[in-house]
Amino acid sequence: MRLEAGSADENPGSLTYREIASFYTPLALTSLLFLSAHSIVTFFVARSQMAIESLAVLPVIGALMFIFRSFGLSYQETVIALIGDRFEKFFPIRNFALLLVSAVFCSLGLVVFTDAVAIWYQDLCGLSPHLKLFALAPTILRE
Repeated sequence: MRLEAGSADENPGSLTYREIASFYTPLALTSLLFLSAHSIVTFFVARSQMAIESLAVLPVIGALMFIFRSFGLSYQETVIALIGDRFEKFFPIRNFALLLVSAVFCSLGLVVFTDAVAIWYQDLCGLSPHLKLFALAPTILRE
């Protein structure tokens, strides 16, 4: 498949840069919004009650959630590459998405609602016992 600067009507098997940009721009903006949301949340948390404790646990909670959310970001790119020109692979990709959502939701639930979250917060990230307890409620809410 060749990229041309002209229109796709001249050569039906080609894509123009405009078509690529119109297809990929919403996807890029989705990723940009996802990645910039953390900065926006940090801005407002810094102006809340118990700002010091909240800012101390925010990156730790964010890192734990990013481990699980990263599957969704990579899935988006995979769909673009594998779905096919006429969406031939739609059903297998959809079925994998359902499996992926279930696996991520269940594994995150196992981490959050067991002592594994305490291991993450205290042993791996080095939070004090007070901050570990402080971080549990927002972790459960973010799930």
